[in-house]
Amino acid sequence: ATRTPWQRRGIALLAGASATLGHAPFQLTPVYIAALVVLVWLLDAVSTSKSRFGSAFTQGWWFALGHFATGLYWIASAFLVDADTWGIGAGVGAVIALAGSLALFWGLGCMAAIAFWTSDLRRAAVFAVSLFIVEWLRGNILTGFPWLLPGYVWTPGEPVSQLASIVGIYGVSLLTLVIAGAVATVADGQANAGRRFAPMIGAASVLGLVFGWGA
Repeated sequence: ATRTPWQRRGIALLAGASATLGHAPFQLTPVYIAALVVLVWLLDAVSTSKSRFGSAFTQGWWFALGHFATGLYWIASAFLVDADTWGIGAGVGAVIALAGSLALFWGLGCMAAIAFWTSDLRRAAVFAVSLFIVEWLRGNILTGFPWLLPGYVWTPGEPVSQLASIVGIYGVSLLTLVIAGAVATVADGQANAGRRFAPMIGAASVLGLVFGWGA
C-alpha cells in the first residue's frame, strides 16, 4: 500500500511474467500460485483508494501484460520467416499488441472483483470467480484464444490434471484460482492465526484429495 502507482504496476508486470514459469515447459506451479498471490495483495493495496476501480483494472492489466507477453513470445517467430521484410521489431510489436489486448480481460476481471472486495477471506472467492469468468470469456469470445489458462499449470497426465476429465480445463482453472486466493489470506494481519491459515489448509486438503483421486 505504501508503493507508488508505478511501483505497483512494475510489481504486477514482474509477477505476471514470472507466472509464465508455471506453464510448459517449466511447470513450476508454486511460482504461478505465488504470482497470483501477489496480484491479490496488489488488489488489497488499492481496494480502499478513491480510484479503486481504475487502479484494480490497471493492476490486472499490467499483470496480464507481463504474463501474456512472455507466454506468447513464440508468435514473433512467424515474422522471422521473412526477416528482411518484417524484422524483429514487427514480431515484438505483434506480441505486445496481442498481450495488451488479452490483458484487457484480466483488467476487467480485477475491476469486477474490486466491486465485491472484502478485507477477509471472502475475497479469495471473489478473486477466483471474477477471473474465472473473464478467462472463460477469453477462451470463447470470437472462437476464443484459451492460451495460458490457469488450469494448464498442472502437468498434463499427472494426478491433478485428471480432474479435467470431470470438470474440464475451466473447472481446473477455477480450482487453481481458489487455491491462490486462499494462500493470499495468510497475510491478513488483523485476523487471528486460525482465520489466516484455515483457508490455505482447506485448499491444501482439497488439492490433496484431488491428487489422491487422480493418482
